[in-house]
Amino acid sequence: MTTVVTVLPLPLEKDSRSIKIAASLARLGFDSVALESLPSSRPDLLPVPVTALGGAKPRAAAAASTQSGGGPLARLRGRMPRFVVERLHLLAMAVGYFVLRPIQGLLRAPRGDLYYLHEYRLFPMVRLLQILRPAAIIYDAHDFYPEVWRKGELSRFWRSTFLPFLSAWEGWVARRADAVVMVGDGVSRLFEQAYGVKPHVLRNCHDCRLERQPATNLREASGIRPDDLLLVSVGNRKPGMAVEQAIEALSRLPTHVHLAFVGRFHDDAAVIAQRFGVAARVHALGAVAPEEVVPYIRSADAALILYWPETGNYENILPNGFFQSISAHLPLLWPTLPDLVGIVGERDVGRKIDPTDPASVAAAVQWLIDNPEATGYARECVRKLAQEVCWEREEEKLGVLVARVLEKVSV
Repeated sequence: MTTVVTVLPLPLEKDSRSIKIAASLARLGFDSVALESLPSSRPDLLPVPVTALGGAKPRAAAAASTQSGGGPLARLRGRMPRFVVERLHLLAMAVGYFVLRPIQGLLRAPRGDLYYLHEYRLFPMVRLLQILRPAAIIYDAHDFYPEVWRKGELSRFWRSTFLPFLSAWEGWVARRADAVVMVGDGVSRLFEQAYGVKPHVLRNCHDCRLERQPATNLREASGIRPDDLLLVSVGNRKPGMAVEQAIEALSRLPTHVHLAFVGRFHDDAAVIAQRFGVAARVHALGAVAPEEVVPYIRSADAALILYWPETGNYENILPNGFFQSISAHLPLLWPTLPDLVGIVGERDVGRKIDPTDPASVAAAVQWLIDNPEATGYARECVRKLAQEVCWEREEEKLGVLVARVLEKVSV
């Protein structure tokens, strides 16, 4: 049987895309296993066997930041000049991924006929394994990382050295891989322009076959009444999300309207809510297991998609939370970003918003309140869209791609 190893920088249980792809590879008849950088806490709940490169339990991570490093390097920031810490960060990363991870891979990694790589920095390890035993490599780039950063916040060293080094690294991976995959058409175009390699597109649609019922639901966890209107924003906090504006919009709405954030890095939501006088109506509930997100959020009344085109990556984003909200059949308050428009089309799934304008967000929510019949129709339109936008179709494309890659390398 052909062995496909999913390689990722996180515990498998933390990344819904990696879980979906690994599970699909198993359904497609491959011996699907995962190599995670840190161990999952409940491997018994995962759809495929897992092996961890590191033995430590996952530690809390920081939100995407332009600051240098984490762990010991983070503790040095207050004791050493920033330019020193940034250079130590680059050195530590290079040693870790070009020396330590390959050694760990030699000792612990399962050998595969195909490596499905979710992190370009792990390529040196996979490349070494490929040299020792010929195998194919598919690189799943997810986002377009050169356009994730807020360039104005970066130091001269980051702009002149660190980011060009990372981009050159990813370009090397893109050209050496047997195929590249991305989540949407927009980021794929950016990737091709940057690296000269055209990715295949596998959208992050929801796979209902992997759903698991949570112990509670969003409304219960928020502690609100059944007749309160509950909005949900799904996804880890990222720079391209207009969180503060959404909370300000809440201050312009009736007191029975609540907003819940599901995902990591929303720790400052309470502080922002306090500033706008809506602390009792904002609920930062933390992360939920990927397989539990959709059943967890179904008790909401509508979903807020808060991304705005701060960078090229966010202009072309196609986030998990968008697909999860569709699968939960929630009316959408959504921005007219190109890839989202491409999926929604002319369907009446809710209201279009400018996430950076609190008045726009508040007006859309007020429309939900004032038009219950139209809101019900929007929910039905979303339900129909969910039947079309499903992971089963992406799984078919994945199967075709893997078969072609394996056939090509076997010639």
